[in-house]
Amino acid sequence: MDIVNTCPLGSDCEVIKDNKVHRCRWFKKLKGKDAAGDDHDEWDCSISWMPLLQTETTGGVVRLQSAVESTRNLQDIRQQEAIKVLGNGAT
Repeated sequence: MDIVNTCPLGSDCEVIKDNKVHRCRWFKKLKGKDAAGDDHDEWDCSISWMPLLQTETTGGVVRLQSAVESTRNLQDIRQQEAIKVLGNGAT
């Protein structure tokens, strides 16, 4: 069975008429690499890209949070060491 994607707004993404290409403003091209490192260059509706972009954003936030936590832990260790050194020198 063939699957036909249709616009819920009843529009065409791209149509040629009057010798001009009429393109929906939401029809966008994304270029990039997937997790396997393969290049992708695809056109699709911005609304259909949203779940993919939200997943990618979430992954970036998780990686950033992990880096911040790691930096905080390192800073805490260094601060404890500095307190020990200063405490031993003061007495």
